[in-house]
Parts: sequence; structure tokens; C-alpha cells
Amino acid sequence: LCQAVTLVTAFSEDVVPYLRLVTARPVEYLPMCYPYRYVRDTYRVPIEQRQSVIAVPGNIWNAEIGGRRDDLCSAVLAYDLVHRRAEWSIKLSDRKLHRSDCPQESLLPFRIRDRQLAQNVSARVETRLAVAWGPFLQWMRGSALSIHCDWTWTTGRMAADMAALGIPHIGGNSDHTKHFFPDLCFEEFDVESMLIRANMILDTPEFGRRLIELADYWGEQIDYPNWRAWFERLVETYHA
Repeated sequence: LCQAVTLVTAFSEDVVPYLRLVTARPVEYLPMCYPYRYVRDTYRVPIEQRQSVIAVPGNIWNAEIGGRRDDLCSAVLAYDLVHRRAEWSIKLSDRKLHRSDCPQESLLPFRIRDRQLAQNVSARVETRLAVAWGPFLQWMRGSALSIHCDWTWTTGRMAADMAALGIPHIGGNSDHTKHFFPDLCFEEFDVESMLIRANMILDTPEFGRRLIELADYWGEQIDYPNWRAWFERLVETYHA
């Protein structure tokens, strides 16, 4: 397919050089578009009205042996932060494929390290199963911090959702995470660095505000009207 088209586009900027190795056709970066202005204007809560909540919006714990490493790391990070803050709570979006005979598995990530600590945290974890996009945004809005360690080179729609909601988002190597939150991207299992940065966000609202101002700039670039102009420039450049 890459040989039969005029132009190949990649939604991950990091993938572009690899695609250029497998095709003689031009390869250009074109991020996934996102309705940024709509989400921002409809769902964002002013930073002064944020709740003492840490969001874990992308957990997809699938009852696998050991679980998926990035999902577990996200849960453990939130777990540690909330354990140190008695008034804080966690919103966990559990999108896994539940086993009907074992629905309580949605709490497993919070039991994996220390049962005594888990008892302290579990009562402050609100877990919801898969919900439609609008209700998901409504539920997550107003959180103070989001954590989704997405070390799978994805588009990173979760980072886009959180940026539009005005929530600083700690992540991994997804494309949107790198562009929305370049100061909040971390290598696999660099837990100490993530904890340091998370505490900075929770303890210094002005730091979080600056992160969102930077994220808003990228959000404007991929909002549909600007994204379409980006796409049309590529088409014009390579149209024969």
C-alpha cells in the first residue's frame, strides 16, 4: 500500500523516519485532528475550581497475567500520590474486558503492592466502566491531574482529552502526549521523576496553569479547521 499512493502520512512523528525506510513515496507527519475548541469551551473547569482528584483515564486492565505494565504504573502512581494526601481521591476509568464471573477485578491494580495501603486507598477510588465520550468528559472534568503511562507509541487521544479539559497529563511516548505535554513525558518506569513532577503540579497551581497554556497552543493546531489547512498544504505540495 505504501508504494501505491502519492503520499504517506503518519500520525506519530516518531514513526516518520521508519516509514521512509520501507517506501520510496514521500512520508509526512500529520497528527490526528481533535475537536479541541469544542471540548475546551464545553467542558473545561477553571483551575481555581479544580477538585482534589487524580484521574487515571486510560486504564485498560485486561485480567492478563501481570497486567499491562503502563496501566499498572499509572495506577500505582495515583495510588502513591493519594496515599500521601488523605483528602484526595482517584477517578479510575476502567475500560477492560470484564469477566462477568469476577467483576471485582477492577480493584486489582490497587492491591498489587501493599494490602494495608490498599485498604487505606480503596475507599477513595471511584471506578467506572466504559462510558460514551461525552459522559466520560463530564466525569473527568475538574480533576487536578491525569496519569496515563502510554508507552505504546499510540496517537494519544487521552492526552488530547485531558489538555482540552485543562488537566495536566503525565504520560509516556504517545504522539499527542509529546506535543501537548512535552515536560510530562517520561521513559518507562521512571517512577521517581514522575512523582516529582506530579507533586510539583499538585503543590504549585501556577505550574499547572503554564502547562495548560502550552498545551492550548498545540490544541489550536490540530483543531479541525487548522488541521484541515495543514492537510491541504500537504496535498498541494505533493499533488502532481
